Amino acid sequence: MGQLRAEIRFVSRNLRFSRLERGSAAASAGVELRHQYEERKDEQGLERALLTLVATVGEAADGGGIPGGLLAYLTFQVADKAGPANITLHTTAEATEQGSGRPLPEVEVVSELVEILAAGSEPLVSCFFFTH
Repeated sequence: MGQLRAEIRFVSRNLRFSRLERGSAAASAGVELRHQYEERKDEQGLERALLTLVATVGEAADGGGIPGGLLAYLTFQVADKAGPANITLHTTAEATEQGSGRPLPEVEVVSELVEILAAGSEPLVSCFFFTH
């Protein structure tokens, strides 16, 4: 893979993108990371955000392309007055072959959930060993 482009869309009333840092796989392979972040209100007045990430490996790379592994750390800021909420990060992605730029059809993404807990509450974590 020569380039990976991902778009992450979410309701941004209580959650804002803060920064992007390269992960270990990107750093070891010389992968360049760029991002663009924009917020706007939709027709109903709901604040929505679009975070676009682009990972690219240069033509001078060793031919391995973008490696598997941790490419980036995304840091978000929770609003001071945010109440309990579940915010879905709707993610789409597309990738291209290194050198030719042809689209790679095998890219799969998973949308994730950010859970904001009420002040003073503890996260609920289940453990396989204690449920049997």
